[in-house]
Amino acid sequence: MLRSIVRLASVCAFAALGTFLAVSSGPAQQVHTVHASSATNRAAGRALFAEKGCEHCHGADGLGGEKGPDLSGVGRKRKPEEITTQILQGGNAMPPFADVLAPDDVKLLVDYLAAKKKPVKTNTPVAPAAPAPKSDSGGSDDQ
Repeated sequence: MLRSIVRLASVCAFAALGTFLAVSSGPAQQVHTVHASSATNRAAGRALFAEKGCEHCHGADGLGGEKGPDLSGVGRKRKPEEITTQILQGGNAMPPFADVLAPDDVKLLVDYLAAKKKPVKTNTPVAPAAPAPKSDSGGSDDQ
């Protein structure tokens, strides 16, 4: 019994020491957590994109708007960590949203945006080429 108490006290002492060192070791270091993206998370991120007003600047489905750039290929251009930083800290005319968005919402938005790897192809019909103007050869008429 005494041995168990001593062992428990030792474990508690080491845990307390570890906590003390972690808290008092100076400025906190940023911890990068890797999250697996799922179709459910991406769908929730897409809904948040509309719900939180991202479409106001970036357009419907992130295709670009008057205030914000087209995000349809952002997952090809930026790493998830870079997208997270942009959302939280802003920059390049985008305001920061660290005080507005919950961490879980940021994660869902990042999952959604990081999956946007290719620009969306639009099915805009191409107008047929105009016929070439007929040249007047100056004197001969083909009648």
